[in-house]
Amino acid sequence: MNLGGVDVAWVEERLNEYITETRPVDKSGPNVFTARRTPNCVRPRAIELTETVVPIFTRLYPQWRSENQPIRIFEFQAERDAANKLLARLKSNETVTARLGGGDMSPRLTAVSLHHLIWRAA
Repeated sequence: MNLGGVDVAWVEERLNEYITETRPVDKSGPNVFTARRTPNCVRPRAIELTETVVPIFTRLYPQWRSENQPIRIFEFQAERDAANKLLARLKSNETVTARLGGGDMSPRLTAVSLHHLIWRAA
């Protein structure tokens, strides 16, 4: 994950805020039973928060839409799942990078791996 130029503390704060405020709440009442959920905050606030986290996902977790499918009973579930996953990645990023090395995935070429004809032509 490339965190160059990213204010990680701000990102974590926004993601935690999103997860807290959009917690799903049961819409069932005394005379109504439904499986649908609404966000803990009002829907306009949830939309406002979503407009903040989507650019974060686009920058730091570009595959978030394909990995977090929406569900019918709760409009904001895909974004909540993506926020939880990205938070986990941010928290473990330093440890994972230290254990696996840097994120440079470019091929490593050595002279031994090149074909002998290349060396003969040189």
